[in-house]
Amino acid sequence: MNFLSRLSRAVELKTLEGGYRETLDLSSPTSPYSPSPAVEKALKSIDAGSLNAFPSIDILDFRQVIADRYGLNASNVFIYDGCDALLSLCMRAYFNEGNVVAFADVTYEYYKRCATLNGVNYTTVPLDANMKINLDAYRDLDCNGVIICNPNDPTGIAVNKLDIIELVSKCPDKLFIIDERYAEFAGAGVAEFVKEYDNLVVIRGLSAAYGLGGVNFGYALSNSTLVAGLKNLRPHAFDCAVDCITQKVAEACFKDIKYMSLTVDKIINTREDFCDKLRQLGFDILPSSTNFVLVKHARVVASVIEFQLKEQGITVKHFKTKRLGDYLRITISTPENMDLLIKKLKAIVK
Repeated sequence: MNFLSRLSRAVELKTLEGGYRETLDLSSPTSPYSPSPAVEKALKSIDAGSLNAFPSIDILDFRQVIADRYGLNASNVFIYDGCDALLSLCMRAYFNEGNVVAFADVTYEYYKRCATLNGVNYTTVPLDANMKINLDAYRDLDCNGVIICNPNDPTGIAVNKLDIIELVSKCPDKLFIIDERYAEFAGAGVAEFVKEYDNLVVIRGLSAAYGLGGVNFGYALSNSTLVAGLKNLRPHAFDCAVDCITQKVAEACFKDIKYMSLTVDKIINTREDFCDKLRQLGFDILPSSTNFVLVKHARVVASVIEFQLKEQGITVKHFKTKRLGDYLRITISTPENMDLLIKKLKAIVK
């Protein structure tokens, strides 16, 4: 097993005090597969003698590669050290202290903390009865910006990209940040529209679909004016948040779209097979367009399932909140790991 396989493998044996062995982590929505073989080649090609120099600030060639993927220009691309860091930068670049951003009441947990840390107020909008993002509710909402995670985390449910663009077009005074870090599992996002609208920013990363969760890398797509706003927030002219090793690794990974597509297809196929087996065990499953599923059982409560799985060395995510207390989020791993989980679940809910 090579270095990258060891780094990104989903199964990690770790003996803890008391003899408990954590063997399978399905609580974090990362890929069970190693990144593209091109990543290892990129790592091996790095000349240690070149590390004395500062990394490229402009990263023009890589930005153009990303831009070409979406039919954009390099001026529409901003590269940074991770999606969460990008969200924080957006808060500082686009909103003033006391401004209000809105997002769903059930969505990525970091949004609340990100707004608070950057002096921005927030308001939440309830998902509808089917746990879907209610886009119409944002139209007349008194706020300065809207964050939409699409597909949504933790529900896994995607909204139609044209419905998002319709909302963006009808609310020109609101800035829309569309978090598309799982978009590869759902098909096309709204990146192609960023040049057409003055109020649209798209954020993407390489962790879920590309298998690069161990590297802090994210990128924003927007019109050139909004991208310039992000650049202007760098501490000084020579600041680059993405080091030279990350640049090489991320570029090699991003370019191998064939490998990424094959990996995404494998995860989707595993997800659908897993969901079929879950239904046979009496689970209700929200329709997922991601690499995870949000599920609940008709008879056995989520906390019991979580505890009994943990006792057997399998970790899943239980959100202990009012709307999600009955649910578990389960990351899709390899077919072998999901079959193991089905075996354990069958014994728990029988």
